[in-house]
Amino acid sequence: MAVLLPWGILLRRNSAAHRRVLILATICISDAGFARLVSLFLPAPTSFPGTYLFYEGGNVLLILLMFLWDWKRNRVMKQFPWGSFLVTAVGLGATGLYFSETWKSISRSWLENWTH
Repeated sequence: MAVLLPWGILLRRNSAAHRRVLILATICISDAGFARLVSLFLPAPTSFPGTYLFYEGGNVLLILLMFLWDWKRNRVMKQFPWGSFLVTAVGLGATGLYFSETWKSISRSWLENWTH
């Protein structure tokens, strides 16, 4: 969201691109809500793909629906695939960090140092 929001603001002169990038920025913060909804019905998975879809599946669904909406009307803008790629890449990166023992030890040491 920290990248998409300023980018969307810079695109104000192109209102269609501006709206799409800002909607992608909004989608970035919706993953927690989707994960909470899914957790009411399913336990959290332990595999990489399952974890990614559990936490980011709502974002992927919204991006796919947004793409299909624009594609049907023949107005997919070049900013949309780049923004979608960014949202997807950050989600995959976060899922990768979740499974990284190195990252867990680094973040745990940061937390321990911060609380002392």
